[in-house]
Amino acid sequence: MSKQQISPLSTEELEEYWATIAEKIEWFKPYKQVIDKSIVPIPQWFVGGQMNTCHNALDRHVNAGRGKNIALIYDSDMTGERQQYSYQMLLEATTTFAGAMARQGIGKGDRVIIYMPMIPQAIIAMLACARVGAIHSVIYGGTAVEELASRMEDTKAKLVITASCGLKSGQIVEYKPIIDEAIDQTIHQPDLCVVLQRQHVNSPLKFGRDHNWFDFIADAVPQDCVHVEATDPLYIIYASGVMGKQKGLIRDNGGHAVELNWTMTSIYNLELNDVFWASSDISCIVGHSYLVYGPLFNGATTILYEGKQGNSLDAGAFLRIIDEYKVTYLLTDIKALETIKAENLVAEKLQTHNFSSLKSIYLTGDKCKENTLLWYKNTLNIPIIDHWWQTETIWPIAAVNNLDCGNFKPNPTAVSRAIPGWNVQVLDSNGIPTNGGETGEIVCRLPLPPASLVNQWNAETYFIESHFSVYPGFYKTGDTGYVDDNGQIIIVTRFCNIVI
Repeated sequence: MSKQQISPLSTEELEEYWATIAEKIEWFKPYKQVIDKSIVPIPQWFVGGQMNTCHNALDRHVNAGRGKNIALIYDSDMTGERQQYSYQMLLEATTTFAGAMARQGIGKGDRVIIYMPMIPQAIIAMLACARVGAIHSVIYGGTAVEELASRMEDTKAKLVITASCGLKSGQIVEYKPIIDEAIDQTIHQPDLCVVLQRQHVNSPLKFGRDHNWFDFIADAVPQDCVHVEATDPLYIIYASGVMGKQKGLIRDNGGHAVELNWTMTSIYNLELNDVFWASSDISCIVGHSYLVYGPLFNGATTILYEGKQGNSLDAGAFLRIIDEYKVTYLLTDIKALETIKAENLVAEKLQTHNFSSLKSIYLTGDKCKENTLLWYKNTLNIPIIDHWWQTETIWPIAAVNNLDCGNFKPNPTAVSRAIPGWNVQVLDSNGIPTNGGETGEIVCRLPLPPASLVNQWNAETYFIESHFSVYPGFYKTGDTGYVDDNGQIIIVTRFCNIVI
C-alpha cells in the first residue's frame, strides 16, 4: 500500500487492513490477534504483541543509519535559545534519563507527572517514561494547584518531573511553589521530584525528595528499552468532563504507534527529512500526537517552539519559524491563522521571508471560517485543510490527503470525509439515522480504530456510560452536524467538554 492510498475497506476488512499497517513499526514479539472484539465496547488491538514506543521513535532510526538526521529543533523566543538534536543526540539524552529513572526504581506501570514548559527536557522525559514502561501524564505548565493535586491523586504518581519556571508572555511563572503546594494537598504523595533549574529561577529543593536534573542523571547507566505489551498504557491525558470533572484518558502503546505512524504518511504526507510543526503545547493531544510521537515515529524533524501562542500569538515570530526552519507541513489552531490574517503580515513577510518549503497547512480546534480558508489558499497558493478530531480520538476522524485528492473537491464548509477506520453516521434524538443533509448527533460505529478511546483511568464505568450508553453500538462524539451528498462532514456545533 503506497503512502497516498487510503483504502476504503478498513471497516469491512478490519483485521487484514490494520495488520498491513502494523508491519510499519518494529515489534519485539509478534502479536497473536489483530483485534479482540470480545472486550466491549472498546476492543483491544494487537493482543499478545510486545514493542516499545521509544524504540520506534528513536532507536530504529539510529539503527537504520539515520542517527545524524535532525529529530528536534528547539526555538525559544523567550530566551533566544536555539538548539537542534539529532536522533543520536536525542537517543543518548533519553537513555541517560531513563537510566536514572530505573536506578530510582521507576519502571513498568508506574505513573509519572510531567509538569514542564516547552523545552527539550519535557520531550526527553516523555520518551524516557516510554522507554522504561512508565505511564506519563503531561500537565500544562502553570496549571493551578488544585487541578494539579487532583491529577497527582488520581494517578498516584511515583515521580514528578518539572522545571523551576516557565516563561509566559515575558513573565516568569515559578513552577516549584505550585508543585510543592499540590503535593501537600495529596494523600498519596510522589516519592521523587526532579527539577530542571532554569537560569531565571533557582528553586529550593526539599532534601530527600527533590533532585536537581543534572544531579539526578549523573553517572546513570543508559537504559535499554523495556518490552511492553501492545495493550499496556503509554500515557494518561486529561480532558474536561461533565460538571468540571477531569477525565484521564488512557492511550495504549501498540495501537498508538501503529495509528500515528500511519497517519503521518497517509494523512499528512510526511517523508523522511520533512520538517513538521505542530504549533501546540505538548500537554495537549495535538502536542502528544503530532509534536512528539508522530513525527519521530516517521524519522522526520519536529519543532518545539517556546513563545507566545494562542490569543497572544506573536505573528511575526510564527512566520519566522516557517521560513528559518523550512517547515514542510504546519498543523495549527485556527486562532493562529486568524491572528496572522488580522495583523495582515503575510503579504509583508512574503517580501522578506521564503515560505516555498510549506506544502500545506492543517487546522485543528474550532471550525475555520470559509473566507479565512480561501484567503490563505489564495495568498500562499497551498492547500489549507480543515479536519476534525478530538482528544478522545487521538487522531483525525475526518480528513483529506491533499496529495491524492484526485477529482475530490473539498467542501470549504466541511471537515472532509471520514477516513479509514471511522464509520461516521448522523442520528436524530431517537437514535434513527437522519436523511441526507439533516443535522443530528454525530456518532461513530463500533469498533473504533486503534488507540481511540481505550479507557479512562480509574473510571471505566463512567467512561462507558458517558460515551457508549446513549446510542448502543456507537461512540457519541457530542458534536452535531450532517453529511452532504459527497460524504463530506459538516460540523455545526462542538461539544465544549471535549478539548483538543
